[in-house]
Amino acid sequence: MTKLLDKAIEAVRGLTPEEQDEIAEVILAMAASDDAAAGTKEEAGDYSQIRGW
Repeated sequence: MTKLLDKAIEAVRGLTPEEQDEIAEVILAMAASDDAAAGTKEEAGDYSQIRGW
């Protein structure tokens, strides 16, 4: 695990269980994607705007 991902996971620990589950779903979906490296920052940005983060 990279230091950045480790830092992100640590930040998520402070969120509600519902928010943690939402983030986990996004991570799992991105990890399962055939093209996980393409568009991930855009997808994460789109998701954060939808969720209001």
